This record gives sequence, C-alpha cells and structure tokens, in this order.
Amino acid sequence: YLGGNLSGDISNSSFKFNFTGGNGGALYIGGAGATISNGTFTNNNAGGNGGAIYADSAAVITLTATKGNSTSFTGNNHNSSGTSTLNSIYFNNGGGLNVSGAGDIWIYDPIFVGGGTSFSMQRNTSAGDGVLHWSGVNHINSAMSNINFASGQTQFQSDFSLVASSTMVVNLGGTLSVDMGDRLESTAMFKFDGGGNLTHSSGMVVGAPRSLLPHFGTYLVAAGMTPSDA
Repeated sequence: YLGGNLSGDISNSSFKFNFTGGNGGALYIGGAGATISNGTFTNNNAGGNGGAIYADSAAVITLTATKGNSTSFTGNNHNSSGTSTLNSIYFNNGGGLNVSGAGDIWIYDPIFVGGGTSFSMQRNTSAGDGVLHWSGVNHINSAMSNINFASGQTQFQSDFSLVASSTMVVNLGGTLSVDMGDRLESTAMFKFDGGGNLTHSSGMVVGAPRSLLPHFGTYLVAAGMTPSDA
C-alpha cells in the first residue's frame, strides 16, 4: 500500500491483497496524477473509496502497457457506502483517465467519479494499439464528462455500462467489440441521465459473436438522450 498524495510513474508493479480503512486500497494518488505501466491490481480493499486507487485533486491517471504485457484490475472492492462493491479507480474530484500502449488494459472492476467540474477519458494509440477490456457498471457524477474512443481497440464485456448523472459526450470510433454473453437487451451501454450526445467516426468497426450479429440492433446502446441530443 502506497499513500500520501503520490504522483509520477509507477512501472512493473503488482499490488495484491492490500487493505486500508481509508481511501485507496493500494494507491492514493494526488497532484497532477500518475502513469501506471504494466501494473497488476488484485483483491485490494478500501474501507473508504477506491478499491485499488483513490485519485484526488482532479488527478489524471494514465494506464499503459508495453507489448506482451498488461495492466489489470480484478477483484478490488471499496466499502464507503457500507456495502462492499467492485471498484478499480475512484476519482474524487473529476480529473481524467488516459488509456494507451501496445499491451492490453483490463478494467474488470468499474471506475467511479465522485464529483468535480469535469472528467475526461481518452484513448491514445500513438504508443501502440493494445486492447482496452472494460467491464462492470461505471458511474460518473462530475458536472461534465467527455468520453473519447475515436481510435484504438475496445472490447466491452457483457455487463458493461457507463452511467452519467450530468451531461456526457461520447465519441465512438476505432474497433469496438461487444461481448453479448448474457447481456440484457434493455440495459444501455451508455446511460445519459443528465443528457448529452453520442457520435461516431466514419471508420468505426463494430464486432460481435457471429451467431449474435443478426440481433445486434436489438441491444440498447444509449439511453437518456432527447431527440435534439442524438
């Protein structure tokens, strides 16, 4: 466990079975933020917020991995509400999440943005085109959020959804894969509780299991947008 408003680069590290009664089961990051490369976060727990990482002061977290390696979050929990729930990164005051690198990024535990004026999430393929695997029910409670998947490879797991309480702008592009699995048709992948819009690039490619492709159009991609937002 590392705390005390850390910032900077954290490379080739594994954090397993750490616990804190406060915030950030493995890391407490403040300042400008941190870059995490080839990191493994497994079964960390926080009595407060941030099962694996607590990001304070609008910190920006960059997750990256070199070719043949990965950065992953699995089995991390926080308990601030009195109920243990899966969580990878808790952003306390907005900030941002950047995903890059030639290796894969596995966010199997959801992210949570607790507040702030703005939050952004960006895909960057300048250092390679690894796959982002994203899972769980993710929540954004900042006043404004911008989610940009204009490039890169992203695989949404069957239980993935992103729920924003305020205005959210989502730009989809690159190569997107959707694991239908046991996904409910009525569960939106992107839920705009505070309004917003969803756009896509002309070169976007969407993939799904061959047996389910004829039914892909029956799955709900977005909910909560008014006709003027679409």
